[in-house]
Amino acid sequence: MSERTRLLFVIHNHQPTGNFEKVFVQATDGCYEPFLAALEANPHVRAALHYTGPLLEWLERRRPELIARIRALVERRQVEIVGGGWSEPMLSVLPDRDALGQIRTMRHECARLFGRVPRGMWLAERVWDPDLPRILAAADVEYVLLDDTHFRYAGVQDDWVTGYYRTEKAGAPVVVFPIAKQLRYAIPFRPAHEAVELLASRRGALLCYGDDGEKFGLWPETDVWVWKKGWLREFFRLLGERADAVELVHPSEALADPGACQGRVYLPTASYYEMGEWSLPVAAGRRLMRLKQRFEGEGTWEEIGPFLRGGIWQNFLAKYPEANRLHKRMLRVSRKVEEAVRRDPLYPRAIGQETQQARLELYRGQCNCPYWHGLFGGLYLPHLRGAVHTHLVRAEKMADPCPVPRLSVLDWDLDGSPEVILESSSLTAIVKPHLSGALEILDLREKGVDLIDTLARRPEIYHDEVPAAVEAAKHAPTLGSGEHGIASIHDRVRKADPRLLDLLRYDRLPRHALLDWLLPPDASFDAWREERCDGWLPPDAFRLGVLQADPQRPAETLLRGEPVAAWGPVRIDKAIVLDPGGRAIEARWTLGRPPGAPPVAARFATELTLTLPEEPGAPRGFAFDDPPAGPEVPTALESTGALEGVRRLRLLADHAGFEIVLAPSPAADLWRRPVETVSQSEEGFESVFQGSNLLFVWPVVQLSSEAPAVFSLRLSAVFR
Repeated sequence: MSERTRLLFVIHNHQPTGNFEKVFVQATDGCYEPFLAALEANPHVRAALHYTGPLLEWLERRRPELIARIRALVERRQVEIVGGGWSEPMLSVLPDRDALGQIRTMRHECARLFGRVPRGMWLAERVWDPDLPRILAAADVEYVLLDDTHFRYAGVQDDWVTGYYRTEKAGAPVVVFPIAKQLRYAIPFRPAHEAVELLASRRGALLCYGDDGEKFGLWPETDVWVWKKGWLREFFRLLGERADAVELVHPSEALADPGACQGRVYLPTASYYEMGEWSLPVAAGRRLMRLKQRFEGEGTWEEIGPFLRGGIWQNFLAKYPEANRLHKRMLRVSRKVEEAVRRDPLYPRAIGQETQQARLELYRGQCNCPYWHGLFGGLYLPHLRGAVHTHLVRAEKMADPCPVPRLSVLDWDLDGSPEVILESSSLTAIVKPHLSGALEILDLREKGVDLIDTLARRPEIYHDEVPAAVEAAKHAPTLGSGEHGIASIHDRVRKADPRLLDLLRYDRLPRHALLDWLLPPDASFDAWREERCDGWLPPDAFRLGVLQADPQRPAETLLRGEPVAAWGPVRIDKAIVLDPGGRAIEARWTLGRPPGAPPVAARFATELTLTLPEEPGAPRGFAFDDPPAGPEVPTALESTGALEGVRRLRLLADHAGFEIVLAPSPAADLWRRPVETVSQSEEGFESVFQGSNLLFVWPVVQLSSEAPAVFSLRLSAVFR
């Protein structure tokens, strides 16, 4: 056994699909490029680097010289390239064909860009499933890196989890390297000499450090600490001076040492500890947090922690309906792409260029970031959700152009109730009859946009911390890094604007479109804006049945129901009709009372929460055409207000090349307000605009059995 500590120094660099251009530039200039320069200046430092597909695509397009520099480091055997899923997906929730395809695409691209086929891979968020060895072995992956937390959950009790382990599924093997938590919390947060001494103190051990490259300049305060104060320069210098105590090796080299193998292990479904906290429902998460705090206070957490953990990553699909909807959309598109592959004239020997492009768009739409939410924005960030939707809609349109309108009835999101799906070459609408006949998806297929890609406001565990954070932020000193290191992102004082306290309100229903309301005649905008308007019949009272969903009439569906208010039942027919040629969808309602029921005066309303593509600096807003609005009326998409007798308005997104026209009939009052959520980011707590909440409120009518009331709303897209 070597008397030196052997260190695997593995850096994971990632930017999600759809992140803003300025973030790619900032991360590259402030983090990725300086790190490469530091490696070039210190040839004794041997590292393993992982770059995700979205970042590699951007680098090849915008900074190809960095690709060449990485390749040069690989060729001189200073750097080992680590593979992964191409778009950094959660492999455990993908169909096998896509999981294999993601890994193989990354292997192919690494060979093309860097001249080496990677032998191992980085697993997104280190989310492990016991079935994964079967997939990894089939993709010729020899090793993977996971947190030492996984090993402690499997009963490994050493203070330091070292070396490597072997695991398998049904005889399909893979090697697993444990990432040492002690190193993740020291590098680069403790002084460089302390980090090197920590390494040197483990003589004879094989240790693995694996963490985000963004910690070296992009995380808060690390730009000053790592670069301006020279932490990385000093760390690399000390590694050279202490070469007698610390040896840097590549993972593939460590595999060749049978003495480093610690035996066989079977790891449970797991990720790092915090992921288990984040994935739990709020009540359960609070309980776990209290238990952890209690055991930490008693000094027993280190002993108890390995046997007390939270949920699994898949819980996010139950915690957030929007994440489940995105996931089930992805699965639906995956099936369509696979059908296109099998129809391809070149299959099975190869597939054509357009089919291959559809598959790549699918893979881009599987980037994990907008499918969950933890410390960072993730699912809460509209531009990340929107980008994944765009890639999935593009993949679907390529795989299934749908030249002729099509109607189907199926439980596409697996919630136990069937939906009606209306599809054409220009639009896709998914209708939920059991929830007011609302639309949960409305795609402009030619633009790759889901107009209802919004997020409901819901409680989060960290919302409990917002009041204290607001107070602390008022008195927080100017942050900086001292000689003893910097706080990790989990421990620093976080920003929190006092305005957030007013935004901690929560939705009872999802943010769909065409959610119907029956309001009393005296319902007011002020009550609705202040969320004091419950209505006689809220949307979830309108549980409608499917009266007509005929594939022979594929552009329309008719729903019917008889919800009951305190004063009796109401009869409602709701038709939803696609106009593919006009890139439009129209809802038509007929309301009345059962025979013999007395008339009732009421106001009917329908609610939509809509969003438009986001681009920094690009305005989005309203244009009020009929009647025209004066200059005193705010027009920003985030604005609040009420207008009477609206017959036509537009939602504008010039940078996206289209506008949305809304036309109620008869004329209706328009009430509007922004939907803002409160979430966490690297910096702290922040508000995020999710969409504009619109309520079209028609004038008071007499609902009777003799003369039904009729309303309609047409939504159309105009391309520029």
